Parts: sequence; structure tokens; C-alpha cells
Amino acid sequence: MKERLNRPLSGLPGLRSRAAKKNTDPVTKLRRTSSRTSGVTVSSEKEPRGMDESDDGGPGDPPGQIDDLEAQANEILGLLSKLLETADQDVSRNWNLEHELLDLLEGIGRLKKQLRESVTLSDWENPPWKSRTALEATYERRINELKDKVKSLEAEVRALRERLETMQGRLDREISKNWALGYDCRDLAGKIWRLEAQLRNSITLGDLEKPPRKPKTALERALERRVRELEGRVARPHGKPRSRTM
Repeated sequence: MKERLNRPLSGLPGLRSRAAKKNTDPVTKLRRTSSRTSGVTVSSEKEPRGMDESDDGGPGDPPGQIDDLEAQANEILGLLSKLLETADQDVSRNWNLEHELLDLLEGIGRLKKQLRESVTLSDWENPPWKSRTALEATYERRINELKDKVKSLEAEVRALRERLETMQGRLDREISKNWALGYDCRDLAGKIWRLEAQLRNSITLGDLEKPPRKPKTALERALERRVRELEGRVARPHGKPRSRTM
């Protein structure tokens, strides 16, 4: 567009050269057709009307008309420059508007595609009173996705809750079992104490001199060691006696 607007400047019928030509043509004609004879200028060619002669045939003023033509040519060139500048601005504005239009058309195409994808078969059979916008369709798809995600999370929570209940029941059973085992340990401790007492009471002097062939257990050996300690205390209630030798 800019090149097409710039083309008339060079394609016009020589606006600048024509103005210059108009500025110089009268002088050239005067110089070419005039001859100096005894101080009187005689022209062999008819001068242009309105430039060298007035309407009543009197002599004109070529230098003043040349200045007017130059001023008009300069004014025309200034106006043409402003016109070209305005044309450049219009070209740039049109270029921007064309690209904005392309962007809008592309956005409209995307919105139409979203709208087509958002319409279900039931909507075709019983269309709504007001068609959904692309934004509503997008949010509806997003809401459906989030609903599915919430359902999966709820299923996971239910599974974890069932697993927790199972582990809680198992923990309760283990606590009950440990409680029963604690009481069993207490009963066994009492039974061991009674057996130790019976063992202490059942050991005779003959058993100490002639031990049985069956090896004694660790408990029996511990009990015998304890019995010997007690017998030693009975024999020496106040510890080792002092020697009376001088």
C-alpha cells in the first residue's frame, strides 16, 4: 500500500519538474524570442496570456508570477507530503486492524469448536432455551472432572477407614491378649514361688551327699546355692568371729 501511494510522486506528470519548468519557461521564451535592438524588446513569438501580457494586451510581470508559481508548487508539495504521511498512518492502522480481525476470527473458531464439543446428544433431541457459552461448557467439563476426582478420593477414604477399623479391631484383640498374658505371668510367678518353696522343703541331707543321677536344673542349682547361703547365715548370725589370740 505504501509503495502504491509513493508511486504517484514519481508517476505524476512531473509535478516538481513541471513546476520548475513553469517557473523557467517564460524567461527561456523571453531569452529565446527576444532580441536587443536599440533598447526596445521585440518578441517574435506570442507570449502566454496571463503571464507576459495582461488581458488588455499590456506588458506583464513575469518575475512576480514565477514567485507565485514557486509558492504554489511548494504548497502542493507540502500537502502531498502530509497526504503521504496520512496514508502511511492509514496503512499501519489497517494492518493492525487486519491482524486484530484475524485474531478475532481465530478466537471465534475456537469458541465455536468448544460449543460444538459441549453439546450432547440429549441437547440435540431437547435443546435448551438458551445455548451454553463456550465458557460455561469449559467450566462444566472442569466441574465434571473434579466430581470424578472427588468420587475417587471418597472411595480411597472409605477404603482407608475400613482398613483403620480392621487394624483397630486387631489392636483391641492384641491388647486383650496381652492383658490375659500379664495375668498368666502373674499366676506362673506365684506357681514358681510355691514350687521353689516345695523344693526347698523336699531336699534332704541324703540328697546332698548322694545326688541323683539326673542332672539338676539351673533352678535347682540356684535354689541349692540360696539354701547354702541361708544355712551359713544361720550358723554365723553375726558374721565371722574375731580371733582371741594375743
